[in-house]
Amino acid sequence: HVRFQEISVTEANVNPRFQAESLKQFVRELFDRLGADRTAAELMGETLVAASARGVDSHGMQLIPFYVAQIEEGRVDIRAT
Repeated sequence: HVRFQEISVTEANVNPRFQAESLKQFVRELFDRLGADRTAAELMGETLVAASARGVDSHGMQLIPFYVAQIEEGRVDIRAT
């Protein structure tokens, strides 16, 4: 079971910035821990970060909690090809 740490939003962190490569690595490691193969985990990292970087947040990083819940509830087979 993967848990996300909640953070409070203050004036100091309203718009936090992260390096794209750090985010990609986070996503890869997360999906790897959830059971995805290396290729799938890398693809998730690339696509989610790229979408958010382009400003299409509806298809980006904000989907991670949804995907994690779907995997943990057995609604998505993370090993499907």
